[in-house]
Amino acid sequence: MVSLKKKKIKGHIYWYAVEMARIDGKPKQVWQKYLGTAEKIVELKEQSKELPHIKLKSFQYGKTAALLSISDELNFIDIVNKHTNK
Repeated sequence: MVSLKKKKIKGHIYWYAVEMARIDGKPKQVWQKYLGTAEKIVELKEQSKELPHIKLKSFQYGKTAALLSISDELNFIDIVNKHTNK
């Protein structure tokens, strides 16, 4: 599972995307990707609004919110209702 991790280096806070996995029954870091400072991440998000082909979304409530959003985009409820009896 990928999560965000902050590291304090020489008094500055930097953010990383980190994937953890259980190896030999213990949680181990599989990989990490440097994301930058919080200011840099916000700056990149603001810049992405100007690019028509990139669209960022964030969800506070994890998988449930992501699934509900996808369901809305696909009109899943209407499709199911169309093919089933109520």
